[in-house]
Amino acid sequence: MAGMILAFLMVLGFVLDLMIIGTTGGDPQIRGESLGPDLVRVKGSGIWPLETWVYTLMALPGSIFLMGVYWAVRREDRDGLATIGVLVSLLTWALSTVHNLAILAVVQGLAPAYVPGAPDAPALEASARGWLAVADALNPLSGITAVFLMVGALALGLATLRAMHLPRWTGWVSLAVVPLLGLGMLQGFSRAFIAPALIGYILYIAWNLGVSSALFKRSRTSVEGFAEGAGMAREGSGQ
Repeated sequence: MAGMILAFLMVLGFVLDLMIIGTTGGDPQIRGESLGPDLVRVKGSGIWPLETWVYTLMALPGSIFLMGVYWAVRREDRDGLATIGVLVSLLTWALSTVHNLAILAVVQGLAPAYVPGAPDAPALEASARGWLAVADALNPLSGITAVFLMVGALALGLATLRAMHLPRWTGWVSLAVVPLLGLGMLQGFSRAFIAPALIGYILYIAWNLGVSSALFKRSRTSVEGFAEGAGMAREGSGQ
């Protein structure tokens, strides 16, 4: 269930990004080279704070979901790939949360008070640049967090391919995320590399959905089997 909630939040965040583009006339990013106009866009958007909170809250179901993945494949984890994948992915969620909290500090703490040309505008811009520097460094699609996400996706993809109870296609999807995010890290050279990063993000959603669906079906089968066994035991004792 946590994996399904995570996938829902990821899709919701993507939809909110598109809504920000449609309502503010620009992409859902605050850039240093256009900081003043971007702060004005954030200030006039009621969607931007909601979008940032959605991304921030993903860490909770994401962490619970990873525990479920490890529980499902732990007996087949002879070389520790699943353990590595889960631990690195948990670190990814922690760094991603710091990234989102830094953006939230700008979106809810600084942008509402920003007025271009006001006496405190330079101070607000300087503070915003500091928070954005932290956010950019930990960006899960282009910063150091992307490296941990790639390592986690690689390890979990290989572990998924070896798991008897998980669909093999989910393992291949997780492995496909790795090179796409690697290309996405080149965004600093050309914004064209945003496209493979977004495709990798979409495939990561697909992996979450596929694995969580498989775990959900497995849990239902286990519960039904337990209930049938308990019922037969009661019938036998009654005879």
